[in-house]
Amino acid sequence: MSRLSPVADRAGMAHHQIAEIEGGDTVPTLPLLERLAPALEAELDIHLAPGVDLL
Repeated sequence: MSRLSPVADRAGMAHHQIAEIEGGDTVPTLPLLERLAPALEAELDIHLAPGVDLL
């Protein structure tokens, strides 16, 4: 069993989907991150900071 199996199982995802995210082959969406956080026994905490004025 790979180390990705428990995470995939807890998130209700296929193992290859976790591998694609971990390998940088895909960018996870916010809903997917919300689903992964509990599977990783983590809390999703997103902070937005003022950016640089590009004009």
